[in-house]
Amino acid sequence: ATASITVTGTADTSVLTVTAGDVLISNGLISINSDDTTQGGQLVIPSSPATTSNPISITADDLTDGAALYVDSDNGVSFTNDGGFIRLYNGTATIWAVGNDGATRILTTANSTVGLTVSGIQTSVDAVLLTTSGVTATGKAILQIQSTGATAAGSAALLVDATGIPAASILAGSFGAGA
Repeated sequence: ATASITVTGTADTSVLTVTAGDVLISNGLISINSDDTTQGGQLVIPSSPATTSNPISITADDLTDGAALYVDSDNGVSFTNDGGFIRLYNGTATIWAVGNDGATRILTTANSTVGLTVSGIQTSVDAVLLTTSGVTATGKAILQIQSTGATAAGSAALLVDATGIPAASILAGSFGAGA
């Protein structure tokens, strides 16, 4: 049967509640258009009781163009503090965020946590590539390593630990005509 249901309610009140059941939409779309500006968001998925599984799971196995998760905000230049395109919060602090102009922050809260790991088998491309265009300003760097805490004996700000057998130099550089 073909049916259409419209529920007209009162602002900021629940007008549809499903208790102890699931909602299934096949070949449909959920669209939320709201003028609420309250803290907490337009779509809130409370999953405090969930101890296993994934409270939000996106499966897009047949996706060939587009993104499994797409975030569009034309207000990026106005992001302040913890504002941004995406933010992961652990109840105490923002531990990962992408903000204005793609600026990415990672915060580790335990001294035994590796903040970023890039691994894979690189046979024809660089594992990590930092590219900048234009002129790097005086006193600035393409890559800056800041050690703001105390360092223990035998520690290093940059450690190159090559465990394989290198066919060439571990560190190599080349400079263009402007160097």
